[in-house]
Amino acid sequence: MNAIFEREAVRKYTNEEVEEEKIQKLIDAFQASPCAMHQTDVMELSVITKSELLKKIEDSTDNSCYNAPLIFMINTFDILETIKMIQDECLDIRTTTMGISLLDCADSDIDKSCDKVYEKICRKAEKLVSTGEEIEKQYGIPIINKRVSVTPIAILAGVSGGDSVKYA
Repeated sequence: MNAIFEREAVRKYTNEEVEEEKIQKLIDAFQASPCAMHQTDVMELSVITKSELLKKIEDSTDNSCYNAPLIFMINTFDILETIKMIQDECLDIRTTTMGISLLDCADSDIDKSCDKVYEKICRKAEKLVSTGEEIEKQYGIPIINKRVSVTPIAILAGVSGGDSVKYA
């Protein structure tokens, strides 16, 4: 308790740059620190070291950072605003879309091209639904549709010379 009640704030800084290794240790400590209600999951950490930006912050905040050589800024507003919209306004994310290029599936033989398309979509999108469900759980955001968007089939049909309906 004494450490809490007898602490002092030191607000004198040198003009020395803080070494990258020390900044990384501070970032690691931030990421490992406990936080109520898992808010570290929704925090955005910015480390400001550019002298021009530090000066702008000092000038606009009446020297509230005491000319520190770097500033750690923690932002939760954007993410928390989205969570609030989900809870208060029943916002949901209707769709996640996985884009898959099928250009490498083009073949002069339409049957080979169709086989390549089928194999590639099954391989690339194999975990699309489960990944969407993990995102739903992790962020508590309902995702109604999980879909795949592909290269226009007309491009593939142009190479094979076949009927584009066959790709369906």
